[in-house]
Amino acid sequence: MTAKPWLSVILDDYSRAVAGYFLSFESPSSLNTALALRQAIWRKEDARWKVCGIPDVLYTDNGSDFTSRHLEQVSADLKIRLVFSTPGVPRGRGRVERFFSTIDQMFLCTLPGFKSSGGVFCAGQSVPNSLVQSSPFATFSKHESNADAGCSPNFGNA
Repeated sequence: MTAKPWLSVILDDYSRAVAGYFLSFESPSSLNTALALRQAIWRKEDARWKVCGIPDVLYTDNGSDFTSRHLEQVSADLKIRLVFSTPGVPRGRGRVERFFSTIDQMFLCTLPGFKSSGGVFCAGQSVPNSLVQSSPFATFSKHESNADAGCSPNFGNA
């Protein structure tokens, strides 16, 4: 049996830009989540990827990788407020759920072995979100705290 890839993503709530990620063939863990958060916080090697900074709030689901003592300690040390969504209510995680749906639609659905969680259309069949009128980077850059093109001390503040 082939190992399954797992993607942990930190999205900026305001711009919907990917601030950090961690891709692994290991099951989700608090360490992988912390590594994605670390990447989200630090400046990136690629100067075009300007989304970085310590978030005020980290919205998560109730998976064991998010409800761990390790992530609680990391959040406390960085003064990040952890907010857990209500179990069984994906509406509270709409932006990240939409992100993963887009990954399914644009990249994964044509690969052998892809298993849809339901309602996935392949690229070219999906309808773009009409609420988003610009790229995530353009949206992030428009925000006054991000205007200097450096890292925002607290990305995602609207």
